[in-house]
Amino acid sequence: MWGTRIRLRRKMSERKDHFEEGHTFEVYVANSLFPEPDFAVSHITTRRDDLGGRLVESAQNPDIEIRHRKSDHLFWVECKWRTSRSIRNCKLAVLTRNQLERYNSFQERERLHRVYVVVGLNGRPDSPSRLFCIPLKEFNNQPWPYLRMLVPFERSPAVPVSKRASPIRASNCSQTSQFMSVRM
Repeated sequence: MWGTRIRLRRKMSERKDHFEEGHTFEVYVANSLFPEPDFAVSHITTRRDDLGGRLVESAQNPDIEIRHRKSDHLFWVECKWRTSRSIRNCKLAVLTRNQLERYNSFQERERLHRVYVVVGLNGRPDSPSRLFCIPLKEFNNQPWPYLRMLVPFERSPAVPVSKRASPIRASNCSQTSQFMSVRM
């Protein structure tokens, strides 16, 4: 009985830590990748604990709506911070099947506003080692993309989107160890 309670508390604590890490990564993405004055944050999705656990329907949308000030172009960003523990069989656990379907439906409804998934890999949520900015359509209904699929979308974590940065390329990422050894 005591062992079960301890395990439950530990699991709840780990879940809270994951939510905090996710929130920290969202702040990093909004402030570092899409900084003022080039970008404005039009909307940021609330979290359940903001209303004492009550579900807010818009919380099902991607995390952040961003507006490019010069062009007035709006787009949405879903933020995912992952560690190498999220890699299995050369695939990275980015989204759940349910999230992918929900974001695809959202993008269909919001035809003018594209959805991007920004994935931070390893490092810390406020300073990831690797960073990928992937258009949602590139997932091709696969919520766990192969690592080699991510390479063309890699960018430097230190350079804001408004500055032209060439992607960092790995020579061969068919094996997890080769992929992870680049820039670690």
